[in-house]
Amino acid sequence: MDLFDPDSSHMNTELEHVRATARFSMPVATFLIFLALYGSTANWSVSEQNVDTIAATLPAWHLLTAGNLDLSEYHGLNPWFIETPTGVWTNRPPGLIGVALLAHAIFAPFDAGYHGYPGTLASVAMTAAAVAIVAGLVRRRVGNRAAWLTAIALGAGSAAWPQASSELVPHGIDMFILALVMLALEKDRLISAGILLGLAVLVRPPLAIVALVCGVGLAYQRRDRGPLIQVGGPAAVGFGLLVLYNRLMFGAFSISGGYETILETSAEYRTPSGYLRNLTGTFFDPTNGLFLWSSWILVATIATLMLRPSRKGDWPMIAALAGLSYLLIHTALNRYWGGVAFSYRYPLEPLVLATPLLARSFPTLMATRPLRLVLLLTVGVSIALQGAVSILLTCTDGVGGVATCSLT
Repeated sequence: MDLFDPDSSHMNTELEHVRATARFSMPVATFLIFLALYGSTANWSVSEQNVDTIAATLPAWHLLTAGNLDLSEYHGLNPWFIETPTGVWTNRPPGLIGVALLAHAIFAPFDAGYHGYPGTLASVAMTAAAVAIVAGLVRRRVGNRAAWLTAIALGAGSAAWPQASSELVPHGIDMFILALVMLALEKDRLISAGILLGLAVLVRPPLAIVALVCGVGLAYQRRDRGPLIQVGGPAAVGFGLLVLYNRLMFGAFSISGGYETILETSAEYRTPSGYLRNLTGTFFDPTNGLFLWSSWILVATIATLMLRPSRKGDWPMIAALAGLSYLLIHTALNRYWGGVAFSYRYPLEPLVLATPLLARSFPTLMATRPLRLVLLLTVGVSIALQGAVSILLTCTDGVGGVATCSLT
């Protein structure tokens, strides 16, 4: 191109327009593809949904229609409706109830009844959006080919499909918020990242560790206390609102709120042997292990560790460390299988945080035929396994109220 050509500036403008369109169209296409995929296998009716979902959506609908969160009339219908001196409340965090409330409010003018589809639609859309945002970030940093592989692996080859998108559980919301956090970090909008992390804490309280690691990590990386204040300050506001909510609902300034009983029953995981068993199961259990049900993650993790360390000032490494810190702490708080018969759910938040770093290994793995075959084979097997759970899983009430599930 002739720099002195009077038409060169116009051609440059056209080229930038084409590039901008490509940057926008890839995430949009990804979102629409996974919106359709997730929607086709999601649980849309209340009869299909589990007690965890109903423990968030029913209180939200009750708040919308009755103007309060007192669930005394539903006491005994759900194990997560807890009796306190001030009333019967759900133990679900306020952020999760807030998302369910918004979803029901959107449909209330058309149908004010209690249904499962408003929450499910929110979960489907948020999970699909999370995959699209992460793929867009990978496209900016690694390239278009790696971005599409990321979308396929994360969107269809992880528990994002059968767990996060299937109905209104925290994981799809968490993935969406954390994807937005990474987008804010990419654009160096640290206050926005802090605000989003504050919202994440209201949905899933243990995500406070992600805010802490991101703030401290960025401050250390830049040798500047500014990121600690910019990220940590807004996140601390969300943390404070959570503690205040728990005081109002459950009578004590605490992080756990209505989860106190669960923490008591999971005390064995805070012993050395119990923690080790729980951590090992998280990664390698035949029915719920992360590295077995999404084996591409193991391949990408090994490849990433063999590559050179990330550049100074690079946020993907900090995001991945924040996700790992979250997983290591959460392992001490609850059973690794999370009550699901197959696949996993608790590693989803760490996975979405680690994906931009893991995706850096994709060009190296795709460069040679043997490594390319290994990566594509593990992605394919992961998709088959997650698809089997999404499409074939059936559960029936078993002995003692414990469900019996199979892939038939």
